[in-house]
Amino acid sequence: MFLRFKLYSKPKMRLYFHSINNLTEARFAAACLPDYIGFNFSPKAPNYISPVEFSKIQSWLSGSEIVGQFTLEPLKDIEPLLASFNIYTVEVLPEHPQIQDFLDLGLKVILKNPSQHFKHLPYRCAKIEDYLIHTEQGFLEIEPSDSSLEFIQSNNIENIALAGKSENEAGLADLADWSNLMEALEIF
Repeated sequence: MFLRFKLYSKPKMRLYFHSINNLTEARFAAACLPDYIGFNFSPKAPNYISPVEFSKIQSWLSGSEIVGQFTLEPLKDIEPLLASFNIYTVEVLPEHPQIQDFLDLGLKVILKNPSQHFKHLPYRCAKIEDYLIHTEQGFLEIEPSDSSLEFIQSNNIENIALAGKSENEAGLADLADWSNLMEALEIF
């Protein structure tokens, strides 16, 4: 006779750590097992990471989908970078002129702060999972604090995004606020 057990568990909160530009943050983010970890490859972005620096970090990452963050760079400039690092998800501004081209290549697209609801976007895609929205319909951007924890819990927020910061000095980043939030959310 075999007994069947049904395991019940709390649904996992979807996490997106983005604008990561150092190993300390990347390792912390990876330990949280987020759905996505994003790296900003736009040279003029505040948290820019060079392809050389990213290659040093990439080996520390597993289990999460890597996101290449860009602004309005043309696909011809982005495509070699995506191919060399096996990146299949991009984050771009909603006014990027080649979003449909990204989708046609089979990439997932995260729109940074779109101004319209996803049902009204003019892009063709096979299913809604082909692109994600970086807003309350997708990931809610938060700054970790006691009030953000209360907001998340009282509004049943299930998908949050956390932006990377710069290290104080090499190997030293103050991640206490991230750690406190992850513990409060029972991520770890």
